[in-house]
Amino acid sequence: MSVEFANGLRIFKPREGAPEFVKGAIIINKEELMQWLSGKGDEVRLDIKESKGGSWYASVNTYRPNKPTDDCPF
Repeated sequence: MSVEFANGLRIFKPREGAPEFVKGAIIINKEELMQWLSGKGDEVRLDIKESKGGSWYASVNTYRPNKPTDDCPF
């Protein structure tokens, strides 16, 4: 399974000394993000993850739950 990164988004941990309610920071490169999004559908789901090296990043969440069959009411 390969990871698809969200081009144009840079995710960072809160700066040292930031208030507790600050959970992180995002820098958006508008041109990169718009170009990346142009090849996507109407909705893109992203997960914020932490690499083994400790940096944060955004990757595309491709998980889709199994659709119920006709004989299953759920």
